[in-house]
Amino acid sequence: MTHSLQHEFDELNDILDDFEAAGFPGAESLFGRFVAAIEKPPLASLMDSLTPSVDFPTWYDASMATTGGMVGSGYLNWPHDRAERVGMMREMFRAIGRGKPALLEVAHTFTYVSGGHYTDMLDSFSQKIARPFLRDLIHLVNLRAEAPVLSEALAKSFPSSGDAILDELLIAARDGFRDLSPATRRIALEKLWDAWERLKTLESQEKSTSTNVMLDRATTEPRFRAVLEEDARSLTDIGNSFHIRHFETSRSEVTASSQIDYLFHRLWALVWLLVSTSRTTQK
Repeated sequence: MTHSLQHEFDELNDILDDFEAAGFPGAESLFGRFVAAIEKPPLASLMDSLTPSVDFPTWYDASMATTGGMVGSGYLNWPHDRAERVGMMREMFRAIGRGKPALLEVAHTFTYVSGGHYTDMLDSFSQKIARPFLRDLIHLVNLRAEAPVLSEALAKSFPSSGDAILDELLIAARDGFRDLSPATRRIALEKLWDAWERLKTLESQEKSTSTNVMLDRATTEPRFRAVLEEDARSLTDIGNSFHIRHFETSRSEVTASSQIDYLFHRLWALVWLLVSTSRTTQK
């Protein structure tokens, strides 16, 4: 894994190593560290965007109902869907962090090991619940990727626009969008919109004149030219209407990860076309 969350995953793995080695006396404190670590940004906001809402109390009550007369006979019926399962495990960890249920109660009820030693049960809890959570979370994050077409576009070297500031904005937007943190991707969208506004001044300080010059270079087919012009106008209106570059109270907010992705994909494609065709025609 090469993305920016590697440090967070390494930290979680280290905490579980310590948790398994600590034995009973220090286990609760170490697991508290684990819960705190998964609730720190950017990991917490990423899980918010990748997992659905779950009803942990109802699910846990149903799990408790599976316990029979024998110690450790309870069964945790985890959701089949990975994203839902990660969300449910996260809610379990949050509940344990609040002490309801207690860590030892969960281990004793659902991960009991013959012999009844607390240390063994807690180690079993780590192996059967905490580590599978970390494994599934990593898989879920690794699946969080750009659409194939966009991924190919982002992997290419962006053609130089001839304007150093614009090129820097485009590089910052591209690199930020490839990050997995929703907050970083949100900033990348702002950078791309800044790039779009600067692009519209390269040919003339009058943005409409400059945009028309670039659209004329992009295509000579009238109907496609009309499509591009409408898209350029629409994207400018979106930037002015939503909290992308401006933050007045009259503007709507773009917060959902899927919305950020959609807008980035759409504007990136147009900017790429205009920059690449502009540089080609000027050679």
